Amino acid sequence: MSELVTNAVAHSESGRGGVIKLRLAVIEERVRVEVSDQGSRVSRPRVASNSADTEHGNGLKIVRAVSSRWGVHTTTQGTTVWCEWAPS
Repeated sequence: MSELVTNAVAHSESGRGGVIKLRLAVIEERVRVEVSDQGSRVSRPRVASNSADTEHGNGLKIVRAVSSRWGVHTTTQGTTVWCEWAPS
C-alpha cells in the first residue's frame, strides 16, 4: 500500500497539491488495495533496474511479487493502481 501511495505522490499531479484516494476492501477472502490519483500530464513509465542497489524504479516489481493480482486503470480523471492478495 505504501508503495502505491508513494508512486501517486511522486509521479502524479496529486503530488503537487492534489488529491489521492485510498480504498481498502475485502472481496471474497482477498484484500484489495486501490490508490487513485489525478493522473499525470506526461506518461513516463520507469524501467526497473536489475541492480539490487538501485533506489528507484523497483516498486511495482515488489507489488507484483507480494500480490496475487495487480493492475492499472486510467481514465481522463486520473489513474487507479490496485493490488490484491489472499491472507494466509
